[in-house]
Amino acid sequence: MLLAVGAFDLALTLSAFEAGRLVELNPVAAVILERGGGSALAVYRLVMTVSGCILLSWGLRMYQLRRFVGSNLMRVRRMVWLSQITLIASHLGLVAWWIAWLSV
Repeated sequence: MLLAVGAFDLALTLSAFEAGRLVELNPVAAVILERGGGSALAVYRLVMTVSGCILLSWGLRMYQLRRFVGSNLMRVRRMVWLSQITLIASHLGLVAWWIAWLSV
């Protein structure tokens, strides 16, 4: 899901950049867009998305192993579900923001 929404966001970002309507608020991404264009931004976003997925996976695994070894697994399941719901909600918000931006 993270990769699908990331690709959706990247496609809309690049189309807005090419149309000249993009105001990039991320200073790192703005510099990358100015100096390297759309392909440099795509590589940057891919690296950041994959890094985020790896860190999220590692963090959840370490959280499960260190904090709840031998204890109640219901807390682990609850934390995993809450983190997934948070990620889904944030990505749905991003999609809603792009839809509102495109409809203007």
